[in-house]
Amino acid sequence: MSSASAYLFVLLFSVAHAATPRNSVNITVYHINQATFGAAPVNMDTGDAKGDLYFDLRSVDLPLECAHPSSSSAHDCQNAEVVSPNLVVTQLVLEVDQGFSQYGRCNVCVNGSDNHGTNCTKQGIPDVDYFCGCGSSCKPTIACGAPVGKEDILQHMGGYDCQPASPVWDCWKSNAAKKIGGTWYSTTRAGWCGGDSPSPNCTWRVVQAVKRISKSCSDDVIYTTVEKADKAGCFSKCGPKRNATSECWINCFYQTTLGVEASKPHATLGGMPTQDIVAAWEQAFNEPSQGGCQGLPIPPGAEEVASHSHAVLPLLDDATYFKLVDVAGVAGCVDTQVSADTANTFGGTLGECKSQGYAISTGDQKIPFCCTVHGWKKS
Repeated sequence: MSSASAYLFVLLFSVAHAATPRNSVNITVYHINQATFGAAPVNMDTGDAKGDLYFDLRSVDLPLECAHPSSSSAHDCQNAEVVSPNLVVTQLVLEVDQGFSQYGRCNVCVNGSDNHGTNCTKQGIPDVDYFCGCGSSCKPTIACGAPVGKEDILQHMGGYDCQPASPVWDCWKSNAAKKIGGTWYSTTRAGWCGGDSPSPNCTWRVVQAVKRISKSCSDDVIYTTVEKADKAGCFSKCGPKRNATSECWINCFYQTTLGVEASKPHATLGGMPTQDIVAAWEQAFNEPSQGGCQGLPIPPGAEEVASHSHAVLPLLDDATYFKLVDVAGVAGCVDTQVSADTANTFGGTLGECKSQGYAISTGDQKIPFCCTVHGWKKS
């Protein structure tokens, strides 16, 4: 074992109380919900850029669909993450354990129901709180466990086709899934590495709350991009001003993004290149000077981070602590950024190794769900 490895080996055991899944990875995800919620997606679903874009695109048809509600569409027409007037989109970086499990349908309880088959009242869940249901897709009434859920949209929904007698919105949804694809994730309270008493076997945490923007601004960026991509002049037939609730405009939106057969079963998809639609979604998170949206404050809440409009927000109030080590008779020092509680646990002292004369780097080691440890020596 090298001296650097030895130093880090000591510290790894010193912070063994921290959650350290062996197979973690950072993922960038997005979440649409009400502005009153904090950043941490506790008992919530998120998606990568394509995944949340698909969730967003499938709701464009709701002015038509919800005018003719059915049992299959009721959950969207009453979904607080779709129809609330104060919706925001939050971009996050999560660190997750890759031992993925079944994707959970995590939804806000409204009038005692999550609109996906769960009686929230019987589960003891109040309205405006979230419930993650696993189990059968028809009756996901089993509470999901700690592992992060994951669903490949193309695999799960890409094989479904609307029928000749289906309403056009069924075809738009199925064809959007085939063209956009993407991944959805579910993260539960049972697996959360935050809060007052995280499980030692927790599976996810917030690394960064990157930016929050209004859903209306995101829509405007995407709609403007789609309208500019209309080569057939379809939108010009819908009137001089955008009316995103009109049948004409909605039809043109899906024809432009998915192709002229967007409303048909077994469609040959065309329209805008997928990467251009995804780029429009991502553009909304640029600065306003770059065609993006103004950042919004993120209220403090479950994630226990400060409220900022556009900043990298650490999960904990960390500082640099060091510890002198002696491995096989060789003196050295290790330091890292951790919370005061973690530092106290392994006997760390506030400050850097350089302040003790240890200025030659011997290497770094990332500890999942904790920190990056730096090894140092004098000569």
